[in-house]
Amino acid sequence: MATGDPFFAVKEEVEQNVTNAEALFQSWTRIYIEFDPARFNLSSKDVESRKSFVEVTRHRIQDIRLTLSEPPAQSRKNAKNQRQELFEGGRQIFSIDDYSSRSRSEEVELDNTRFIENEAFQQTILVQEQDEQLDSLYGTARNIHAIATTMGAEIEDQNILLDDFGHRLDSAQSRIDRSMRKLIYIIKKNE
Repeated sequence: MATGDPFFAVKEEVEQNVTNAEALFQSWTRIYIEFDPARFNLSSKDVESRKSFVEVTRHRIQDIRLTLSEPPAQSRKNAKNQRQELFEGGRQIFSIDDYSSRSRSEEVELDNTRFIENEAFQQTILVQEQDEQLDSLYGTARNIHAIATTMGAEIEDQNILLDDFGHRLDSAQSRIDRSMRKLIYIIKKNE
């Protein structure tokens, strides 16, 4: 493993990009269920049920936040005002309740519209992020291909050099063998 070997750096980058792409794909699948429920064996009633659950949960959390954000003294003051209004005139309170229920339904409808717009916006962002991740992954794969091609060419060059070296070594060995035989012949003749 050479210190200048780019394979391991590229491998780590590719693994990270694949992990990101898988996470984005799972997120996309979750959002896609809403737009094509039949593909996931869900009825429109199931999707509406899920949306309703999310909306109810969102309102419950908003109510909790409102309760927690009001200081205790202020909420006692509000409770005192509400009791006083009840004793002063029940009819007026009833008509306010009618009005608040209408505004509540309008508020729910507005919240639903905002939720749908928000989900569509988030889906658009996710699709853009997925496109960027896939482009990055494609670029990384192209880089790996280029590196592999370069490495293959270098290996072929090294094989050619090794073959040439092997032929030269064989030739030198043959000359050495001939020279050794001549030396042995000369030594035997001079003895």
